[in-house]
Amino acid sequence: MPVTTRQLAVLACLLAPHAAIAQDQPEEVTLDLDTAQRTGAGWYLRGGPVAHRFDDADFSIFNVDFETGGGVQVAGGYDFDPFTDNPPEDFNIGFRAEAEFTALHADVDSVSGSSVNGDLGSVSLFVNGYVDFDFPGPVTLFTGLGVGNNVVGVDIDGFVEDHDTAFGAQFMIGLEVDIKHGWGAYVTARHRRYQDMEFDGLEVDDLENTAIAAGVRYSF
Repeated sequence: MPVTTRQLAVLACLLAPHAAIAQDQPEEVTLDLDTAQRTGAGWYLRGGPVAHRFDDADFSIFNVDFETGGGVQVAGGYDFDPFTDNPPEDFNIGFRAEAEFTALHADVDSVSGSSVNGDLGSVSLFVNGYVDFDFPGPVTLFTGLGVGNNVVGVDIDGFVEDHDTAFGAQFMIGLEVDIKHGWGAYVTARHRRYQDMEFDGLEVDDLENTAIAAGVRYSF
């Protein structure tokens, strides 16, 4: 039976609302989750606060105990391509190198058991190398070694007021959690050893420092 013009008009009126509803349906929304552990090769900057403690030190004729101190640490470096050739979502091993600036300060607790006023400050520039163990997911474990130069100043009332420069070496271990868009948060445990120094004729052997540093890293 032929379809009349009137029937076509009625059919169009019935289908029009359904077509409009279909056009108004929003597109499917997907979450942009960052599943890659690292951004790959490239430059980065990092920095944050430091909590630390100098070990007891022998100043030739007396012993100095230090209180827990604070400081700041900033660094810039380059993150190389992984040694391994696995997909980013799998386990990989990488390497990065950086230059690090650290400023530390600590008050003197006592000198040979007697309470005195004094402090010790250290400004350091180190070159560090890290091996990164990049596990599936956002967490990367790392370990590293560094060498550099330190300017150390000591001011203890009635005993010594001087500064000296010394070579140093350090060992680091820590973890980093990737956040998003090149940002990551890290925490690092570090032990540093200073070469022998001399302050106002008093020799100091094997000055050592243990620290916990936390901060953020941005990869370009």
